[in-house]
Amino acid sequence: MSVESYRSTLQRQTKDRSGIEQDKAHQRKKVGNLLKDIGDARKSSTQTSSASMQRTYLNRIESKQKDLARAQHALARLDGKLASKTAEINRTIKSLEQAEASARLRQDSADKERRRVQQRHADEMTRAAREQARIH
Repeated sequence: MSVESYRSTLQRQTKDRSGIEQDKAHQRKKVGNLLKDIGDARKSSTQTSSASMQRTYLNRIESKQKDLARAQHALARLDGKLASKTAEINRTIKSLEQAEASARLRQDSADKERRRVQQRHADEMTRAAREQARIH
């Protein structure tokens, strides 16, 4: 691939990683809110003497714990996706660096060839001028 296509790929991958990081932040916030809700429900269940209300709070706690487990699972999945995306970005960076080095070598070689042709032409012109001066 060309240097520009690697740069484009890297830009897209970086944007994708940013999206994953935003999703992780959302899940972390969700986990925090669920933990707060569980704590509030536990506190409320200990402050009430009604068996019915305690059962209600315990059901709420159980529901929130299930939601918490799902959110933590989603967070772990996002960690895996982020690690994969970071590895993908690192591979692309390495490929980009190799493509840039290769492009530099090609450019250096072309510059060297251009200078060689220019020098040969200058030598020919000098030789022709000397030949003309010798003839006259």
